[in-house]
Amino acid sequence: MASDIPHFEPKLALPKHADIVVRNAFILSVDRQIGNLESADVHVRDGMIIAVGVGLDAGEATEIDGDGMIVMPGFVDAHWHLWSTLFRNLLRPDRGYYDLLLGLAPHFDAEDVYRSFRLALAEATSAGITKILNFSHNTRTPTHADAEIVAHIESGLRRRFSYGHVSAMPSTEVMPLDDLPRVQREWFGANGPAGDQLSLGYSWRGPLLTPPEVYRPEFEAARNLGLPVTTHAGQGPPHKVDALQMPNEGFLGPETLFVHFLEARAEDRQTLVETGTSLSIGMQ
Repeated sequence: MASDIPHFEPKLALPKHADIVVRNAFILSVDRQIGNLESADVHVRDGMIIAVGVGLDAGEATEIDGDGMIVMPGFVDAHWHLWSTLFRNLLRPDRGYYDLLLGLAPHFDAEDVYRSFRLALAEATSAGITKILNFSHNTRTPTHADAEIVAHIESGLRRRFSYGHVSAMPSTEVMPLDDLPRVQREWFGANGPAGDQLSLGYSWRGPLLTPPEVYRPEFEAARNLGLPVTTHAGQGPPHKVDALQMPNEGFLGPETLFVHFLEARAEDRQTLVETGTSLSIGMQ
């Protein structure tokens, strides 16, 4: 658990929610019933929006002047490797992201990933991102997993921690799966420390990076625990993921999220639609 993480003392307590009202802002509600309001108020109490409208009676709520500002729902980042944030400023023309990842990943201890997570989550907050799917792919030990979860909890954002493999581990090896049930039980069980703002998922290497004798048991382990799965699906040739074949093995559906898949054929995209599989598109 969190108390076993070396070198630092996590502080899980978040500030208490306030009673506030934002006045006279431009409201982009992304809600068909509310619509967009040119000059209106948003009343927030105990972390929940309780009213949106013009001239709200907010009692003794603390007022924030929103004149000239936009109030809108937070952005969602559906794919972020938070652990690698610390070495982002080390990139240069002759030393790219993957060189750094492969070279530095073995040296990241629990405190390193904790601090990288805290930096990434602070950047997210500053950018208006309030919900994140963290595709974790350097969870080297149970202590690393605990450190990552603590950083998530401390951020106060809505997020999913998708437990993943150790970076650069051989593609022919099934990742260690013994810690996954522990994390689910200790952090995400009934009344667990994770709370309702953090959920648990699984980062699957899948057919893009591993053979069937590896990706099948890894997927089954996640599904046996009822965990949603996210996986890279390739950003361009020669990598190929054949989505048409995946429903036959139960890999697709509402609890699976594909990432990138820029090379998807029309029939691949149609298969994702038919199975209700989600897609987060983008390039690194």
